Amino acid sequence: MKILLTDTHFGVKQNSITWLKSQLSFFYSQLIPFIKQQKERVLIYHLGDLFDSRSSINPYIADQVRKLFIDLSSLENILNIVIIGGNHDYYSPNDPSTNSIDLILRNIDKVELITNGINMYEDEDLNEFDVFVPWNDYFDLENLESWISIKGVKRIFIHNDLDQLEPEYRKLFNKYDINIYSGHIHIPKISGRYYNLGSLYALNFADANQKRGFYYMNDDGSNFTFVPNEVSIRFYRLYNEEIFKDVNYDINDYVELYIDQDNLSKEKYQSRIKIFNDNVKNLNIIPISRGEIFESNYEGVNQYSIDDICKEMIPENLKDKFNIIIEEYKMGK
Repeated sequence: MKILLTDTHFGVKQNSITWLKSQLSFFYSQLIPFIKQQKERVLIYHLGDLFDSRSSINPYIADQVRKLFIDLSSLENILNIVIIGGNHDYYSPNDPSTNSIDLILRNIDKVELITNGINMYEDEDLNEFDVFVPWNDYFDLENLESWISIKGVKRIFIHNDLDQLEPEYRKLFNKYDINIYSGHIHIPKISGRYYNLGSLYALNFADANQKRGFYYMNDDGSNFTFVPNEVSIRFYRLYNEEIFKDVNYDINDYVELYIDQDNLSKEKYQSRIKIFNDNVKNLNIIPISRGEIFESNYEGVNQYSIDDICKEMIPENLKDKFNIIIEEYKMGK
């Protein structure tokens, strides 16, 4: 079995320890038990952006991530762990020699780091090869084709936006009838033989109300299956009646409630908002109708008017023109 992960971004949110604990909890509470349940041997492929910051990583986070991969590699049925470099893993886009993956994860048994140059992993049982292309080597088309042309290549693993592939790359990949798997783009998207896997975690409100997780497949690429991350911090953006959905919100989840001001005064909304306030610490309530900012009695809840948010975004040199348009709107012009 092959398990595909990507875009873990360890050290995200300015090296937040809260986020690190949430990220590690996925591995120790969900992924490792999943691996232990498998009767077959497991390969793990990580498709880049293991770390978040290109220039600074908290030493504690570096130590915990190294310990994680030592623990993963120590699992009885782990065959190998292959990690390719993503754009966030390199200090400079022009110099692959300085990268966080090599600095932090080198010399761990069963962990293979591919950060400088195209490489491949051979499945001796199937007599097939998987080709790995780190971020900096994607543009070496001639070298890439020399690897692809090796007999048995069925899959390429890279860290690039597959929607932005140049025509010559698509022509090359179509020529050899191979599947392409990639990270980089945090929103999962599968189109034919092109697999943008999406990030392992929800990282911001662009991921609101969407599942993130990992994939697994058989050695031959069949039985491609998505497994949602059920452990880490999530983002929710809810509108009016959606706030009454029966969802198990974690205290560290991020929740935005967009509610019409007419509804905010209703008792059932007030009661539901209180439940959110008692159980979610990262809560914002945003009125979505015109008028005054809703005044809440709930201490600690951030309140915003969507009108005020828009006004704050108007550049100084356009504010006079904006105010004229608003006055004309009010006058029905």
